[in-house]
Amino acid sequence: MDFLVLNTVASQLRDNPSLVREIERIVPDSVRVVLTSNERSTQNLLNGLGTLGVHRVYVVGGGGTFRTVLNWLMAQPTDERPTLVPLGGGNDCLMTTHVGFSSIDPLQNIKLLFEDKVEIQEFFWRPLKVEILEEESVLYCTVFGSGLLHGFFRWIKLGHHKSRLPIFGQILKVAFLAFAVGKDSDGVLSQTFGDVQIDSGSIPSRSYLGLLASAVPQLPLKARPFRGKIHDGQFGSVAYWGTYRTLSLIWPFVWFGLVPPFTLGQLISKPSSRIIITTDDNHYSVDGGPVTVNCKVALINGGVVTFVITSGDSIMLAGPK
Repeated sequence: MDFLVLNTVASQLRDNPSLVREIERIVPDSVRVVLTSNERSTQNLLNGLGTLGVHRVYVVGGGGTFRTVLNWLMAQPTDERPTLVPLGGGNDCLMTTHVGFSSIDPLQNIKLLFEDKVEIQEFFWRPLKVEILEEESVLYCTVFGSGLLHGFFRWIKLGHHKSRLPIFGQILKVAFLAFAVGKDSDGVLSQTFGDVQIDSGSIPSRSYLGLLASAVPQLPLKARPFRGKIHDGQFGSVAYWGTYRTLSLIWPFVWFGLVPPFTLGQLISKPSSRIIITTDDNHYSVDGGPVTVNCKVALINGGVVTFVITSGDSIMLAGPK
């Protein structure tokens, strides 16, 4: 029997029990619907299910729900890992569009699969593998961010819904203020101090504004900031260590994978196979969510945290053909 993991508090399902009931009605008896509402309950439910005889796991929720299911799957024996089918349900469902769905509406996608019976294609994909050495922990995700990316996602999470501006408008606001005053006046774009090694080279600075690694080429709002052809075992990466004012001018170019000539020596965008970050900043973001390394763990090594980012083992994804 296959499973459909449904996060009832995902943004599109929260306070909408009729949508949950409609999804349960459409899903065939051959697929068991598992209702969950947070990361811990999702982990506990999945750990109790096992993978014997499971071909596919359908995921209804946002990036956090997909990441929880992904990390459970990566803990299973390689030859017992089922195929993941991300159906949407959150705000920015990168993996749903990555596998070929034109919508992130879970009901529409479920109808497409189980009522219209559209042909499904399966393909290999490698998630990011993030090792945090001081925690002796490993997590798998789609997108990893350090520096301003953590600050920006945290800012949106804490205050975006109080603003009338959409996310794109918030980006323009931050960029304008950074250009006007030459610094970060909203507490979003903080400098991060540390060493960054990308493959065999290091960035020529002890501080940087932002670093991004991604296992998919397209990010929210159709951003495609990664240059070069990405081969198996690689992922997209961008790092910037210039000034606030320059960043406020170049971000529209970087958004589409362009590197203006005047940023040479301040920005790198390339396929990578390994990134090592050694920093005293214990904050980072995964899949649009801000995360903090356990402070006690970080202090054991004098406050230094080491992130090692590589490509994880290949797994199977599926979406409409």
